[in-house]
Amino acid sequence: MGYRPLAIQLPPELLEEICHINADCDLVKRVKCCRRDHRTYKDILPAPLRDTMSASQVCKAWRDVLNRSPSIWQHFINPSHPHAEWRQLMLERSRPLGITYSLLPPDWIDAKKFEMEMCFADLLTSYSVALKMDCDVWKRPEHLVPKRWPKLEYLCIAHLIYEPTAIEHQGYLRAQRRLGNMQMPDNFPSVESTPLLKRLHLHSCLLERPLQLLGLTNLTELRVSRALDVTQDSIWSSSRWLQVIVGLPHLRRLSLIHSIARYERSRADHGDNVYPLNLEEFCLKDCERTVSYFLRHLDIKVTRIFHLLVYTSTNSTASVEAMKYIQIRISPIVQHTLTVNPLFLQNSFLSISRTSVECCGFRKALPRGIVPRLPRDHQPEGTFFEGAHVEIELDPPTFVDLPIEEFRSIFQSRQVIHVFRPIFDRVTILDLHCCADQLIYDNRDTLSEILWRSSHCLRGLQGVDLQIWAAVYQNISPSSDLESMLKTQNIHGPFLRALVSLEFSINEPLPPNHPLVLQLLEFCGFKYEKGAPLLALAGLVVLEEHENHDGMPSEHLESDLDDMEIMHQ
Repeated sequence: MGYRPLAIQLPPELLEEICHINADCDLVKRVKCCRRDHRTYKDILPAPLRDTMSASQVCKAWRDVLNRSPSIWQHFINPSHPHAEWRQLMLERSRPLGITYSLLPPDWIDAKKFEMEMCFADLLTSYSVALKMDCDVWKRPEHLVPKRWPKLEYLCIAHLIYEPTAIEHQGYLRAQRRLGNMQMPDNFPSVESTPLLKRLHLHSCLLERPLQLLGLTNLTELRVSRALDVTQDSIWSSSRWLQVIVGLPHLRRLSLIHSIARYERSRADHGDNVYPLNLEEFCLKDCERTVSYFLRHLDIKVTRIFHLLVYTSTNSTASVEAMKYIQIRISPIVQHTLTVNPLFLQNSFLSISRTSVECCGFRKALPRGIVPRLPRDHQPEGTFFEGAHVEIELDPPTFVDLPIEEFRSIFQSRQVIHVFRPIFDRVTILDLHCCADQLIYDNRDTLSEILWRSSHCLRGLQGVDLQIWAAVYQNISPSSDLESMLKTQNIHGPFLRALVSLEFSINEPLPPNHPLVLQLLEFCGFKYEKGAPLLALAGLVVLEEHENHDGMPSEHLESDLDDMEIMHQ
């Protein structure tokens, strides 16, 4: 059989798919970096583009295939390329599709480059830009900002609050005086300028009026955030935001991070009205009064991601009552999300800390010993987390004029953990790092219930300190009260039969005769007898019995299971 060249053997559709994957690799997949080299011409062509150009030169057949694939070229139109002919070539090959520009913090562009990019506004389908505070592009809208963006579907604008060369206090004050540069035109974005807009992300942007967004009926995603030190001017009140949210019929993802005015200047009268809000993602981070206002007027149902961070703005009785009301209102929201999303049924990660509780549902099982990367929504482009996530954080005030018992009853996460009860029998990894006595030490029954209910599926236990271990160990030989609780809850053993990984969080080395070491050996024997031995043990250092003359230990053992068994023998 004669040798057939690869150019003949490879099907055209496979060649096209390979070039697509290469063009979408790494950061290019997440933020289409057509302008990544705009600050230097030493490397004018991004690597994926060079590869695609090389493939198109292999033979005429390959060149024809790639030239007929506009989706490969639409991300490579670089407005800063020194040769206009090259930009025109990329534009021709990308027709009839629109083009994408993406640039996010910490990178930024100046007014000159912004003006260059605005020449392609009629072709843009996706546009992300980061601007410094001294960039006054919005003060000259008649010169820089086009009136029409007919193809735009995704818009992300971020203003950088801190200057890279002026982090000091004096530089920050100078930046504060230039807040007017963040004031965007009253017709952008709007239904007149961006009629097809579906996704809108704004970071530290000042908007004139809510009516700008009300006409964007195609909007499915809205993420707005601001720096904490930005002035409250031109930030809408809770009632105005409620008016906007209710007026967006196709909204599915909503994130408001410190973006609501604390004090109302004009309040729309919503009375006792409650509006249904069905979302895939919902993130709200603000003070207790703002959050309670939203929860009072919105009947929220979330199917995938629910983030709620509440901080107290005052130490008054009204703030305490607002926090109590929030805890009541979030219970059905969290329980609905945990119940309807199937990802929480298979690979669930539950993390409990002093003021927050969060639960993740993953599409794939986590490898042993790997701490999952949890989703975060602090960047204007949002989160790319593909699983399901619920996080509740109630941040208490630094000082509060309340009896300590009442303070603990309101702000302890043990009051929040019961909201997550639907997940108690599905936890595969339990993380207890930074879990102060507010949850575990005062109410061990809660931890015992989680451990027993998830014994059939709990594979990893993380962040175990001395007192948490005492709460775990008591379940090996449960007391009569604990047995009564288990019987009432219809919970049966054996205890932690699925556990294969145990990670401690103990800073000090322990002597071999320490109660924890002896109890751990007993627990290992207990697991071995049940036919389900531990496979991984970390975070615990056990000293050898022999010491040097200076009183310092001669050697310490990382508490691998084999080392522990040898030492015990």
